[in-house]
Amino acid sequence: MEESSQENNKVWDLKLNKEDIKVYLKTSGGSQFNKDQPYIKTEMLFNAAFSMKKIIEVIFNPAHRS
Repeated sequence: MEESSQENNKVWDLKLNKEDIKVYLKTSGGSQFNKDQPYIKTEMLFNAAFSMKKIIEVIFNPAHRS
């Protein structure tokens, strides 16, 4: 299992490395719809003042997607 995890980590390129956010880009493999489609993965540390419920509402609320 550890070997597959290490192989998976090689696929993701670290593009942004700040204290509270990391952004990774995966350009190989694509999806079932488009083999050239890139993927983005983020890791964020949230300040205690932020509420996960509010953040999720902002991401998924159609009013905020325009």
